[in-house]
Amino acid sequence: MALEDSYKRDKQFPKVPPRTIAEARSRLARINPRSSIPYSLFLEILEDLQKTLWDNAKAIDNDNKLRNEVSKAAG
Repeated sequence: MALEDSYKRDKQFPKVPPRTIAEARSRLARINPRSSIPYSLFLEILEDLQKTLWDNAKAIDNDNKLRNEVSKAAG
């Protein structure tokens, strides 16, 4: 039973990172009941800070992709 529940949740959340701030907010709203940061508090963050956080998340994602490519090339 637990494995089936896990699989259903896994299918619910795509593996592709969000491409827009609105998409990230939408995903955060879906997982919020399990997180420790209230979604309403997230919405109170200034737009500039939200953009900075979003840019940092994209940079981390790009760095992770680059690391994966380098490790694959290294064999």
